[in-house]
Amino acid sequence: MKKKRLAMAIVLPMICVSITGNGNVKTSEEVSVHMEETFTECEQEVISETIEAPAVTENTAETTVAPEQPAIEAPAPAPEAIAWASIGHEDIVLYPANEDSNNVNARVACGYINGRIVKPGETFSYANTIGRGTPPEKGYVIAHVVGGYDYGGGVCKISSALYHAAKNAGCKIVERHNHSQPVDYYAQGDDAAIAYRTRKDFRFRNVFDHDVMIQAAYDETGYHLDILAPQPVAPVVPEPQPEAVPVAPAPAPEAVPAPEAVPAPQPEEAPVA
Repeated sequence: MKKKRLAMAIVLPMICVSITGNGNVKTSEEVSVHMEETFTECEQEVISETIEAPAVTENTAETTVAPEQPAIEAPAPAPEAIAWASIGHEDIVLYPANEDSNNVNARVACGYINGRIVKPGETFSYANTIGRGTPPEKGYVIAHVVGGYDYGGGVCKISSALYHAAKNAGCKIVERHNHSQPVDYYAQGDDAAIAYRTRKDFRFRNVFDHDVMIQAAYDETGYHLDILAPQPVAPVVPEPQPEAVPVAPAPAPEAVPAPEAVPAPQPEEAPVA
């Protein structure tokens, strides 16, 4: 009987600890809600290599520290004059006024992709370009998404418009996904959903032998997406100037002889009586 009581005294505390989880009773389980446009850090992203600086060894010997000299900045090279022209364009309207936070996120996304150069053969990833880091640090706010509210709601409108611009330009579409529910700005199959938890990205490849550049602009009418290509710049040819005709020197004027002096008439003398 004593052995049985002793065994129960040992077992019961262990059972209580395992149930309560170190003494903290869980009243309800945490629920993870899936949102199609959830804007969290992409787990597929490869962490860039971090190069650690070598450890600094202490030098006990006295050293003379030279005064710091001001750094002399090298002059920046002159930018090359390149003319860019659109080879693929798409316009899309703003979000309505009651979803203005979605417009905030869409404009932030435009800022991250505007001016981005895609090299020949390179594949552009929309999700990795706009989604690295913590959303608040990137400038995104909580906005309406499919299924609720979360950071980054609204970025899919830009990816969808960029999909059409890239397709119109003749780029190869590498990856595109529909939203799980219909959206009001494109028909199903014409949109491009971005969802990190379900690994949805929009990617296209530059199949040309020259760079292409993404241009993302917005105004009070909507968002304007373009794929630009460099155009040859015609050399500036100066206008032909009329040839100078040599002018013959004017002949020297002939010397005109001075007129002979004519004596003035004298009055006749009156006769003397």
